[in-house]
Amino acid sequence: MPPETATAPPVCITQKDGLRQIGLAGHNTFQNRMLKSILETGLGRDCRVDMMDARHRKAGSGAQPRDLVLWDGYALNAREVWARLRLDDQPDPARQAVALFNITPGADIAFERQAIERGIRGIFYQDESLDRFLKGVKMILQDELWFSRKTTSTILMESHFRRPGIVAAEAMLTAREKEILGAIASGASNNDIAVECFISPHTVKAHLYNIYKKIGVGNRLEATLWVARYL
Repeated sequence: MPPETATAPPVCITQKDGLRQIGLAGHNTFQNRMLKSILETGLGRDCRVDMMDARHRKAGSGAQPRDLVLWDGYALNAREVWARLRLDDQPDPARQAVALFNITPGADIAFERQAIERGIRGIFYQDESLDRFLKGVKMILQDELWFSRKTTSTILMESHFRRPGIVAAEAMLTAREKEILGAIASGASNNDIAVECFISPHTVKAHLYNIYKKIGVGNRLEATLWVARYL
């Protein structure tokens, strides 16, 4: 990831029991030192970033669980990424959130779909701007996902991925609810959705309540995973 100068003011992301812990997993020490400085400056003093041994990513392997692990996927194809991350062991994404960075631009939708299904919280490409990179990390730390709108929209629209037991639930959603569900899956905030759909944040909340009830989920993360798995 090329070095840039942060333009946005630091935004502290805090949790009740202390610092947000972010791990950088990768072999490029020089790059990781730069990212550590950028993240700690951009996210605020309540976030701590450390460079970790990629072999100890998974919670329960002896390493302290972190709020987010940023995993360097430079020059790796999809099969190599999954092999090196050992995702066949199904780590708990709620306990050890993982996002990929330094991914080669142009990865297909199938790769992003696989990432969502395997519990990855977001993907940052090599041509990502620093502002978007910091925004995405902040969103992930707030239990959101960070994937392209194109991917999430395609997942919603591809009828051949629909499963018999899910069609009825999807059919219950109004056109507006489907639009909002797609925005949720792409990581949009309530305010973002309100602006995009020309409605109030209160109306967005009402739509979210109805969407969650219809598809049987309890929060935005579950809604995003529902989209990836069933539509």
